[in-house]
Parts: sequence; C-alpha cells; structure tokens
Amino acid sequence: RVRTSASSASQAINNAAIDPSIDAIILRIDSPGGSALASEQIWRSVEKARDEGKPIIASFSDVAASGGYYAAVGADEIVSNAGAYTGSIGVFAVRPVLGPALAEIGIDSQSLTRGRHANILATSEPLSEEGRARLQSVVLEIYRVFTTRVSNGRELPLERVDEIAQGRVWTGAQAYEIGLVDRLGGLHEALAAVRERLDLDPKADVALVSFPAPRGLAEELASLFQMRLDPFDMGMRLFPRAFRPVQHWLGQVSFDEPLAILPVWVEMR
Repeated sequence: RVRTSASSASQAINNAAIDPSIDAIILRIDSPGGSALASEQIWRSVEKARDEGKPIIASFSDVAASGGYYAAVGADEIVSNAGAYTGSIGVFAVRPVLGPALAEIGIDSQSLTRGRHANILATSEPLSEEGRARLQSVVLEIYRVFTTRVSNGRELPLERVDEIAQGRVWTGAQAYEIGLVDRLGGLHEALAAVRERLDLDPKADVALVSFPAPRGLAEELASLFQMRLDPFDMGMRLFPRAFRPVQHWLGQVSFDEPLAILPVWVEMR
C-alpha cells in the first residue's frame, strides 16, 4: 500500500498511458475520498489514458468512497471486493467558526477582502445567510459534476444516479447489484479483466509494473522532510544535533540500490 497525492497519481497514470511497453492499466484504489479538485484531476488522467487507447481497470481494495469512487468512474471497468466500502457519491463542506475560540486565548483575527463572497471560507466569523446560500450553491454544483461523471461513466440515467447517490455508502456486493461496479473480486479479477480486454489467454502470464516506481529509503527520508535538491541540507539546518551523527552515512545511501541483502537463517528441528 502506497500513499500518494493527486498530482503524483495523475502523473503516474499519464506516464503509464504513454509508455509503449504498457498495454493496460490497473488503477488500484484504497481511499475514503477527499478534495473534489484532486478527484477531478485523477479522473481526467484516467480519461486521457483511455484516449491513448490503453484499457484501464479500476480495482477497489478496502475503501473506494466519495473522491475515491469519483476517480474510478472514467475507467473501462470497475472491480470491487464484495465487502469494500464504495459509493458515497456526495459532497459536503466544513467551515468552522474559530473567532470566539481564538479570542479566548488572546488571538485577534481580521480579514481584508475584496468582493461580496471573498471571505466565504474565512473562519473568524459566522457565515451570513447570503454567504451560506453561496457556499451551498458551490457544494451543489460540485455534486452535479460528480453525479454527471458517474452517469456518463456508468451509463446510468442521471436521475438513477441521484437515487443511489446523496452520500449513501454501499458494500461492493451492493454496488454490483445497483450498477456502480462491474465485477466482484480483488486484484486477480482485475487481471482477468485485463486479459479479456487484450484478448489474451485466461491463463496467460502478465508482468505487473508499479507506477510510480517504488522509492528507496533515501527518497522516503527526503520526502519525509519535504526535501528535493539536497535531501539532508534542510534536516541539518533544522535538527543539527539529530542529523550530525548520521550525516556521513545518510550521504552514502543509494537511491536506487538495496542497502543490504540480509542473510537467510534456516533452523533445522
């Protein structure tokens, strides 16, 4: 299981789509959702992959809800585990009012804005009735786009999508019954779908290539501290005492090769 951002996921899909050595894409999803913009970004990458002529199969693991489902509806087929949480086709916005709480600890917050609804997401004051109506209209517009994506991708009437949407959560088995997924199963079933799409023998071997490629330890450490050009320079500046004892060792760590091949011990009884 690899955590990834929308930009890196989109880039991985784009790279796989234009790679001549890749014949099909399995989009493995385990996500409860999140940003509507991020979901749209991944959805568009899926659409572009299909435009490149690459079959793309979405495969649900434990959860593919809300934005996780949004990202998948552009795929040629969706495969879900029977017990996976899926659907939750809905949108909500959370806007806390923190002004009184900040005042309690002596923090004063002020906003300088220009435009009638420029402070719609500012958390210092409650929303006005007009602001609340504006925020609600934004949420409903995102919901309209979401349900339209599902309607087009699943070839379901928009009215039917609305009936099974509205934030409802389904199991994979229920989602299969109402047309939100095409098959039940795990990664092996997704591979079966790929073989069918490519007209391969059902028992044909296929090579799985990860996009993006797995990262080494040094890259993981660099990512942890959000470093790019010099992975450990920022760490040395922020945590000199912690980094100094291992600075030389970290500088020798390879980004592309194993750190060590551990011995294998076999105990005979």
